[in-house]
Amino acid sequence: MISVHLHGQRFQVRAAAIVLHAGHVLVHRAPGDGYWALPGGRVEVGEEASATIVREMREELGEEVECGPLLHIAENFFDLAERRNHEIGFYFLVSLPENSSHLDKARSYRGIEDHLELEFR
Repeated sequence: MISVHLHGQRFQVRAAAIVLHAGHVLVHRAPGDGYWALPGGRVEVGEEASATIVREMREELGEEVECGPLLHIAENFFDLAERRNHEIGFYFLVSLPENSSHLDKARSYRGIEDHLELEFR
């Protein structure tokens, strides 16, 4: 993954999915987090950011998705786990299959990222 620690900070390249359905957007968070984020993950060296989206959605939700066009690129600065982060994020429009159970807005879903159980809503 493209994640480098320099001068007490972490720099990373991240790809995120913008999943829109019936006026809602899919978000996720780790247990205990006070914030929600768009699903996605760090880009691997030599991996296209759009391929990161497909891989991350398969790993975290068990869904095969179609990664659409790049909608936005953002530079983000934030603190996480007592460390300053500098991130370049690529944001893609993503479609879940029409029969996906993850489109049911009445409930939350569990996903896995490494050892963390993620909550999707």
